[in-house]
Amino acid sequence: MAVTREQQQAGTLDIIDCGLADYSEILSEQHELCSKRRLGQIGDTVLVVEHKPVITLGARQSANKVVLDKDELAGKGIDVVEIRRGGGTTAHNPGSLSFIRLSISKSFTWE
Repeated sequence: MAVTREQQQAGTLDIIDCGLADYSEILSEQHELCSKRRLGQIGDTVLVVEHKPVITLGARQSANKVVLDKDELAGKGIDVVEIRRGGGTTAHNPGSLSFIRLSISKSFTWE
């Protein structure tokens, strides 16, 4: 279902509570929703998620510092995911909320 012009102008924001979830699953959902947002099929949306234990390795490989290897981390219930954005290593843990904004920036002028 496409978003109407009235909905876009109303400044509405959909909030999706993803609960406790795997990082990779939410990343996949995020890519799908981004495509829908670009096509105007959904309005501006925020995903609220608490990730299961995961370490993300950012695009700047030289900034990724992990002391244990992936097998040792997996043995401790910690997933490791390589991502295209960000700088270096980031730990995401239960108890920390992430807010992921999916919107189209609107141009504006200073008056």
